Amino acid sequence: MITAKGSVIVTGAARGIGLAVVDRLLDSGYRVLALDIFETEELPYMSSTRDQLLKRQEHFGQKQIKICKCDVREYDELRDIVESFLKVKAGTSGGTELCAVIACAGVVDGTQRSWHLDRDVERLIVETNLFGVMNLARSCLDHLISSNSPVKRFVAVSSIAGAKALPRLGAYVASKHGVNGYVKSLALELKNSGITANVVAPGSTKGEILNHSARIYDLDSADSFASQHLTNRLIEPTEVADAIMFLLSERANSITGSVLNIDAGLSLA
Repeated sequence: MITAKGSVIVTGAARGIGLAVVDRLLDSGYRVLALDIFETEELPYMSSTRDQLLKRQEHFGQKQIKICKCDVREYDELRDIVESFLKVKAGTSGGTELCAVIACAGVVDGTQRSWHLDRDVERLIVETNLFGVMNLARSCLDHLISSNSPVKRFVAVSSIAGAKALPRLGAYVASKHGVNGYVKSLALELKNSGITANVVAPGSTKGEILNHSARIYDLDSADSFASQHLTNRLIEPTEVADAIMFLLSERANSITGSVLNIDAGLSLA
């Protein structure tokens, strides 16, 4: 039987990289608060559902994974869910300390030139991708600072778009550049707190976001992005999740304020 290691909060947990992270955490014995906006008509592509997370909950049990609908743009909503989760955990025994916070929630769109993009869509992208990370930090970092966990981590999923410009994705690129800068600033402010703050920056990773990106560029399929990688293949969400799990380990104690590219060399192109 796996010994419980502590509690981890994950946003954007219902599919893609977020779901892969949840799987790795559960398999490793962590307790997980899995947050996602689920069904929404705001996204320009098929939104996530509860189905996959409910399957995990059925297998691991409600004590191991709690599922909540949450819009990371709404700070008060996020704060209340986090505080409720941590209050309940404080009343239970074993593995209750908050040890990591992982921001995976993100959206993309670029169906028009950046300066013509609908302002509501632009706001959705920036508020989800950047403000969502900031809201998560605001709602969790004080709890993480006061936690007695021997290992404490803040990790945000950015993108290779945080390091290079991409046509028709100005709002997305700006939001991911912002994530990189914000988390680096957190690392400086968290000096001597015992918390490391890092970013993982994936390249073209299989999933609905990449499928929509292919439509933005009028490509036949997302497979067309593989040729931009030095490995000539797309990245699996599990590969990004494995990098995040490394950052959560004691082997990464000296890594903070870093952007770890999981991009198959795309940043070199």
